[in-house]
Amino acid sequence: MIYPIGRYLMPPLYKLWLGKVEGMENIPKKGPFIIALNHTSYYETIIMYALLIPKLDVPIHALVNSRYWKNQIFKIIIEWGKAIPVYVGKDHDPRKNERALQKAETFLNQGHIIQIFPEGTRSADGVLKEGKTGVARLALKTGVPVIPIGVMNANKILPKGAIILRPVRATVRIGKPLFFKKQRHPSKKSLTSTTRKVMQEIAALVGQRYPY
Repeated sequence: MIYPIGRYLMPPLYKLWLGKVEGMENIPKKGPFIIALNHTSYYETIIMYALLIPKLDVPIHALVNSRYWKNQIFKIIIEWGKAIPVYVGKDHDPRKNERALQKAETFLNQGHIIQIFPEGTRSADGVLKEGKTGVARLALKTGVPVIPIGVMNANKILPKGAIILRPVRATVRIGKPLFFKKQRHPSKKSLTSTTRKVMQEIAALVGQRYPY
């Protein structure tokens, strides 16, 4: 239901707060694939849905902080968006996060799309944080491509702690798909190097250097 409705609701969001978009030709015409992008604001997920839902017929599942399920309004929105909860910060739970990644793998194997923020948390000042290995695990265990995306100015549209959208337009740069050899049991070295490669591509798209 979200996708037919989204085809009509998302374009207005696209026009109001989304400015320049580069590299749309790098988005595959169908799934499965992984969207990996920098994280400075809640608004990045809205931007991705606004860009992709009108163009794709398969579900998009964002990995979202579990604490938003505690707010009934957020819960309705993120469940409507078919999101997957992950447990970070004081709610960190390795077992539940393992199940979240397994669920994401299942969706990818069904031809769906997964959106993930490799940093695992928002950067208030826009400077990239160190990437976590979740994106690498999904890419290596499923063999699906990773689409690196850099979003700029999302933190100015909806800064950390704000609830009102500001009249700023975001810029989105979409990189070429990254392909990694499928590994049933990826080593720590493979997970680390794959994460670094994804983050380096995101950094280049937002004009930063990835120092980790």
